[in-house]
Amino acid sequence: MRYLLFFILLLSANLVQAEVRALWVPIWEMTTAEQIDTLFSDLENQDFTQIMAQVRYRGDAAYKPNKHDDSFPNPEKRYFALQKNSFDPLEYLIKKAEKKGIEVHAWFATFIITGHDLTRLDSSHVYFQHPEWLTSDFNQESMKYQDDVGAFLDPGIPAVQNYTMNVILDVVTNYAIDGIHLDYVRYPGMYFGFNELAKQTYKSEVKYQDANSWLQWKVDQITRFVARVSQTAKEISPNLIVSAAVFPDGQNALDMYSQDWMFW
Repeated sequence: MRYLLFFILLLSANLVQAEVRALWVPIWEMTTAEQIDTLFSDLENQDFTQIMAQVRYRGDAAYKPNKHDDSFPNPEKRYFALQKNSFDPLEYLIKKAEKKGIEVHAWFATFIITGHDLTRLDSSHVYFQHPEWLTSDFNQESMKYQDDVGAFLDPGIPAVQNYTMNVILDVVTNYAIDGIHLDYVRYPGMYFGFNELAKQTYKSEVKYQDANSWLQWKVDQITRFVARVSQTAKEISPNLIVSAAVFPDGQNALDMYSQDWMFW
């Protein structure tokens, strides 16, 4: 059994008094019923209270998009290992967890939408359908899938925020999850964010434009997205817990990645 550890920020008005013991399950560890059965067998007598199930890896789905309710349009295709079968990992995991009294939190890779291999992506994937949404560096060069840990969409583009929100809220609407966990809810680095569509939005929103206002505007884009997702998700499911994987050094998170979790 493999799992991952992150620094977690709980975005809740109430302090969490109970001890939380969470296990992160990557998408490739939950593609079959047998894998999930093994997971719960391994969890016996381990006292875990939460499972962070990776339902979105790189613009894909470990569930059935718009399963019952299509109020939040979600065009993303199922994870490549699930495309040729009808198995619903998230539904199966939720049913197993309920019997054990374990919470299930849907873990989303937020603005990152590729890995370093594009061959497993469907032609309808957002990377191919909306290349104009990729974030750019100072030289206006779009981020490449070989860069960093993969290519990011630009959080400063309103259409990107709306698209990503719909994906997350689709899961909140259609599955009885206990929480959502936002990963990669940031820019890939301080030298990105110069997408032309994002710059146009900045110019329309900021009257006095300089280096400081640009940096603050980028911070505001991430904070705005987190606030919108959290508020709308809790309108759908009031008891939902919202958390995020963030950089533990708050100042570094802010300066390098526009991730102001200290304010959140």
